[in-house]
Amino acid sequence: MKSILKLIAGVLLLGSFSMASPALAHSDEVETQPSAGETIEAGVIDLKLTFVEDLLELGENEGSELLVTNANGAPALFTCPVAAKNVLSAKTAIAEPGEYTVIWRTVSMDGHPVEGNYSFTVTNNNGFILDPNAIQQCEYNSLIAPPPASQSDTNGSDPNQSVFWMIGLGIFGGGAIVALVIYLIAKNRSDN
Repeated sequence: MKSILKLIAGVLLLGSFSMASPALAHSDEVETQPSAGETIEAGVIDLKLTFVEDLLELGENEGSELLVTNANGAPALFTCPVAAKNVLSAKTAIAEPGEYTVIWRTVSMDGHPVEGNYSFTVTNNNGFILDPNAIQQCEYNSLIAPPPASQSDTNGSDPNQSVFWMIGLGIFGGGAIVALVIYLIAKNRSDN
């Protein structure tokens, strides 16, 4: 009887940890270029987001979206994003000084969608004049909606904050189940 109860307790304990593991499979953005909050000079700007895990590579303009907007929400010129290994990259051409937001959405190799945004500031001290042909503009209509004007997320924070709640609830629920099993084992021993 003791070995069966120990087996049940072990299975429940392992099950409580496995409840949180799918949530940990999401690919987190770890580095952006330009960096969040950075001030850069106007011109053709390389955009690069580096993730912990590899991204699903479907080719240019497939499976990933990227939108660059000014402070008023108007889109800037940008190329279609390309996912290669753990990097999502594109280019944007900006002449007008101000704050710009990069809004992105992609899919990690394990199939989970990931998305976020970050902002940087552009100055034009070099007299850059925007040539509409400076880059090959992406030809799709982005499904990404620009953030509300009041949003000031410059840290590229994870919009899936509920993941942390799921992990916490999984650990709490697993701990409660283990405590219940231990209580039942102790009660069974005292009855014998």
